[in-house]
Amino acid sequence: MWPVNIIGLWEGASADARNIAWVRAAYELMEPHLDGGVYVNYAGGDEIGGVRGAYGGTWDRLAAVKAAYDPGNLFRATANVPPLGSAH
Repeated sequence: MWPVNIIGLWEGASADARNIAWVRAAYELMEPHLDGGVYVNYAGGDEIGGVRGAYGGTWDRLAAVKAAYDPGNLFRATANVPPLGSAH
């Protein structure tokens, strides 16, 4: 198994649509060859899988723990697992 990280960098918001499109197109070409897992340090934005994909079957349990110990979602700066039942 090999991780795949497609990095698109550009300057200026005027280039957003064009560059986001090529990154997503590259992902779509790779998708048939991927196992569906997500490395949490690569998760972010709105890509398919995202943070939820990184935690798979443990997502609901993590969200329940978060609701119990961090209901206000204070610790959200990185790969955020929102508290269960929250609108975050």
